[in-house]
Amino acid sequence: AVTINHAGTTTLGALLDVNGALTITAGTLDVTAAGCGGASCALTVGGNWLNTGAFTARTGTVTFDGGNQTFTGSTTFYRFSKTESTNDATDVTLTFDNTATQTIALNGLLTLDGLDADDRINLVSDSAGAQWSLTANGTFAIDYVDAKDSDASGGNEISHTNSISSGNNIKWGFALSSTSVTPASLVAGAVGNNTVAFTTVDHIPADGKIVVTFPSDFTLSSGGTTAASTPSGIDGTLTTSVSGQVVTVTRSAGTVSAPGAKSFVLSNIKNPAVTGLTGTFQIKTTTTGDV
Repeated sequence: AVTINHAGTTTLGALLDVNGALTITAGTLDVTAAGCGGASCALTVGGNWLNTGAFTARTGTVTFDGGNQTFTGSTTFYRFSKTESTNDATDVTLTFDNTATQTIALNGLLTLDGLDADDRINLVSDSAGAQWSLTANGTFAIDYVDAKDSDASGGNEISHTNSISSGNNIKWGFALSSTSVTPASLVAGAVGNNTVAFTTVDHIPADGKIVVTFPSDFTLSSGGTTAASTPSGIDGTLTTSVSGQVVTVTRSAGTVSAPGAKSFVLSNIKNPAVTGLTGTFQIKTTTTGDV
């Protein structure tokens, strides 16, 4: 284990591989390039990470090569890397301080590389139900992860493959399920209501948006402005805007919407003039910043 607990700055003169915990209680750990022959020194940590001081990431990689590991305090990383490489049908867990924020710097990289469906990397809060914060301003290499209680709304939407949500995540991009758009009347050319329904595995922000795209043969705001009403699973005020075939429903004066089934009704939509297949509807949720 390594502990830094003094005023001033500690700089690395070589690659550092910590088999135990790395603790920065006071002062600064700077992974400067001196002695490393590159832009910055690489750092490998096999135990827990505790930072109540300061960490200067530069353009370096911090690799976490232990089993289950915990992260306490707020830290900005440039490249954060964790790989689960043991095929033993046992996940590894990274536990994050719910009072802190982990940040991936601009142009940085977050790598979370699980092995398969029963050897995932689990991301959890140190207090179940209390979200831990992730601000990711770089890119992602994320595979076979199970995310829970993560608020990533401060940065880019997280992209991933083969990953699942255990709930209470924001801006992780997990797909909606049980999606449908159902006209009240199936008569060709009829004008009326359409019920939009879907199920989320993650929260919708209190000021988030729901974007519904209709096939080209539907006419929106026909005989009146298309508006949203009769919400279920969503509180607050719903305000609509229409652009071409896209209806954007914006939430306000409500609360964060928990995962589960949602629905609302859109008015004044004209069915296609000809009976038959209509094409594909699209439903997505976004933040107030359209991401």
